[in-house]
Amino acid sequence: MKKKIISFIFILNICICIGNAQPGNFFIKHGNNIPAVTCSSVIFAPLTDMYFRSAGAGAVWVKKQIDLQQSFDITFFASFKDTTAVDGAAFVLQPDSNSLGGDDNGLGYKEIKNSIAVTFDAFQNSADHDPLFDHAAIQSNGDIDHNSTNNLAGPVSIESYYAIQINPGYSPGKTFAHSINVKWDPVTMNFTVYIDGSLLMAVKKDLIQTIFNGDPIVYWGFTGSNTQKKRYEPGSDLDLGSFEFFAGDEINPRFDTQPSLDTCFGTPVTFVDRSIYGLDSVFNALALNKWYWDFGDGSISILRYPPPHTYTASGTYTVRYAIANQLGCTLDTVIRKITLGAKPAANFSYSAGCVSTPVTFTDLSSAKDNLVVAWKWNFDNAYTSESRDPVVSFNTEGTKNISLTVGTNYGCVSDTTLSIIVTGKPSMDFSFSQNCDGLVNYAGILLNSVQPQKWLWQFGDNRQSGIRNPAHQFIANGHYYTLLLAFSDAGCPSDSITKTITIDKLYPFAGNDTTIAAGQPLQLEAIGGVSYKWTPANDLNDAFIKNPIAILTKNQNLIVIVHNAEGCEASDTINIKVYKDADLYMPNAFTPNNDGNNDIFRITAPGIASINYFNIYNRWGKMIYTSTDIKKGWDGTLNGRLQENGTYIWIIKAIDYKGIVIEKKGTLLLIR
Repeated sequence: MKKKIISFIFILNICICIGNAQPGNFFIKHGNNIPAVTCSSVIFAPLTDMYFRSAGAGAVWVKKQIDLQQSFDITFFASFKDTTAVDGAAFVLQPDSNSLGGDDNGLGYKEIKNSIAVTFDAFQNSADHDPLFDHAAIQSNGDIDHNSTNNLAGPVSIESYYAIQINPGYSPGKTFAHSINVKWDPVTMNFTVYIDGSLLMAVKKDLIQTIFNGDPIVYWGFTGSNTQKKRYEPGSDLDLGSFEFFAGDEINPRFDTQPSLDTCFGTPVTFVDRSIYGLDSVFNALALNKWYWDFGDGSISILRYPPPHTYTASGTYTVRYAIANQLGCTLDTVIRKITLGAKPAANFSYSAGCVSTPVTFTDLSSAKDNLVVAWKWNFDNAYTSESRDPVVSFNTEGTKNISLTVGTNYGCVSDTTLSIIVTGKPSMDFSFSQNCDGLVNYAGILLNSVQPQKWLWQFGDNRQSGIRNPAHQFIANGHYYTLLLAFSDAGCPSDSITKTITIDKLYPFAGNDTTIAAGQPLQLEAIGGVSYKWTPANDLNDAFIKNPIAILTKNQNLIVIVHNAEGCEASDTINIKVYKDADLYMPNAFTPNNDGNNDIFRITAPGIASINYFNIYNRWGKMIYTSTDIKKGWDGTLNGRLQENGTYIWIIKAIDYKGIVIEKKGTLLLIR
């Protein structure tokens, strides 16, 4: 037959320990009958030999101490089955983390000095003057004798709280499963124990002075002992029992926010617990949890569902959320950042409001800690836009109400409305006149009643003017596009007026001065006009074309008079020197010293049609220059090197305009 079992489960309500907590870091363990310590529970069980005999005690202390100068309220569930294999258990306050009480019905508490305990005893021991019923008591200084002065309250029966379990084939079992609440008030010095919310026992005592010798800092925890002296045969069908301090299930904390993270400042944020909780068939584990919210702004809450939280300033906050069981163990801490964007300051600027003219609206909105990402414009209920910097034209004059609503990437919204005045604009034209030297005189012409206050002329040659009637001198011929804008006193521009200005200044050229032989036909070639007239015309085949042929017998200066399409007139002269016969004329010396005078040894060749060769030799017979170009000459160098002073020999062969060959040779003197 199974023996009776005592199983204690204590669920405690204490300050939450934020961060990961493992049993080894949270508890101090002593004794030989503790098979398991977790953040959920502490288990005491008999340690037996092969004949099922046991004798053992254990203590588990929470490392985080209690300050008895502050009140505490510790709640736990006690649950056990009545059996003979377990002595009992105790909830203990004491100052030494190394303490361990006695076994052999000592509850693991016996002989722990300077202590106070709530003891649960399910085994009658006459030496301790135990009553005939299972009981609870408040005892001190490790003394479990109920006749001692250390017995501060009780013993009181707990058998009325038992439930009877019918187990066919076995004796009926007794179970106990109730909430135990221990309170301490340092002001009234009341140490009180409740069961299921009803007073069980109490004592009024100065614990700090009478129990703990003036030191208010104590450890707290659990003790238990197991005693089984009767011998059983190995392999017997036995359940020696155990007791467990259950602290609640381990939890995976999660949370959501409404609205979601990263939202607009000023909106209350609701934090919603979405944690995953374990299930327990005996107790309501959810009621054993403690919640801790740190909102990142110095505010905290210990409610599972805190009221909507309103932050006092925009910015980024680090939110920490943890859930602990009643021992204070927490599996994890959720850390998330929430950014609250500031409400934007809506603002904009605009260009001059002019009728039928594009008005540019420029967004000037700003937002601290976030970005403006959305715009909604209303232009006096005539137009709307969602562009950042829209351009709008108004068809009528008058006051226009412009509204702008802006939104940020965090959903913050603000708006503003400004009134602008749309005014008329000048209507313009212009006239111009010009002379033959490229000077153009302009005159602005106003076509309506809106008087310009500012003028802008652009002449098309990268020059401009700001007066009403400017005069402008063009330098080069060409087609120029002159533009006029006029602005009202409100800055409204007229429509632009553009006209083409053609500059055709005369630059006549009759040709380079030249030499010819008497009677040699000379082809003239003038440029620079649309019509031509040569004078004197006696020796020309046609005096009214640009390229007449002249046959001269004496020196002559010919003048060409040219006109353009506008009737402007100009002239140029060509000087013609006439020699009696076609021939070659060579100087006898030259001075190539780069003074601009007589630096080139050059041929004068009236009537000569072409040169077969023109060679120059030094005194050793080396050719140092050759050419067939009648217009070129020798500069006194060879391959870029200056030749020395002295006498040189030249030879030349040419053909005149009649085809006659002319050959000559001679000497020249190079002088530097």
